[in-house]
Amino acid sequence: MGLSSLPTPSEGSSSDFAEIPSEPFEFHLNTPDGYVEEFRSRTPAIRFDALYSCKQPQHDCSVCLTQFEPKSEINYLSCGHLFHKACLEIG
Repeated sequence: MGLSSLPTPSEGSSSDFAEIPSEPFEFHLNTPDGYVEEFRSRTPAIRFDALYSCKQPQHDCSVCLTQFEPKSEINYLSCGHLFHKACLEIG
């Protein structure tokens, strides 16, 4: 057995692939009512420049991948990941 048992691309049919939707896909996370409030109480937002001085290397948001500005409000998790407050507090 192995890869030789799989069909080659020319043997597969186009019906094997899902159609690409014409409308953009949006993901909406349905969370329990108290989830966002619990997150806020456990992970208060702070300013980025309060956590890192300007001499530190640049950091990006783990969600939107944009660079933090010194006055950005961020959430800092115990694992070390940094997020814009707005990127996590979808509600």
